[in-house]
Amino acid sequence: AFHDVLAPPAPPPLPVPVDSISLDEKVETTKALATAGASINELNTVRKHISAVKGGKLAAAAYPAHVISLILSDVLEDPIDVIASGPTTFDPSTFEDALNVIQSRGLSTCIPQSVVQYLRLGAAGGAQETPKEGDVKLSRSQSFVIGNNKIAAEEALKFLAERGFHGHIETLALRGDTAQAAHRIAMTASKVLNELDQEQG
Repeated sequence: AFHDVLAPPAPPPLPVPVDSISLDEKVETTKALATAGASINELNTVRKHISAVKGGKLAAAAYPAHVISLILSDVLEDPIDVIASGPTTFDPSTFEDALNVIQSRGLSTCIPQSVVQYLRLGAAGGAQETPKEGDVKLSRSQSFVIGNNKIAAEEALKFLAERGFHGHIETLALRGDTAQAAHRIAMTASKVLNELDQEQG
């Protein structure tokens, strides 16, 4: 059996691009996507298709060995195929989806052409697609989420309560712009402090 622990960002052995793309080109592509405002799903759609191990390819390569993945999730709602780009589970996205992400973000001429060419090759059927649901090579792969933001937040509250402090979970599903999120959290903290001052005053 093969055991792995996925604790995003994925451990060093995982950023392995396909042969025709260098690691530097993969990193450059990821940075360009992030700068262009790509969502985590868009980022992973591209990363899976230029990686030699993500998008279910690690489990497929290990077949027929049993693969057990213990996962620490950094993604809301714990989608297994998104966490660390899902190296041990099926991938619902396609080469065409990845190419559409690049094009919709206006990056076709901004990222390494080796990446664009490989995605076009895959979309035309010239490169092997990522494993899909029902693929026999994933039949011996099992995934278990052993940690996520809900578990971490609840343990933090417990830790505070044991030491006489009152904690508050603002939300477990915060999405959107980080600056707006920071403002929201700061406003909540300010409100709590004002209430405490009034109680003590």
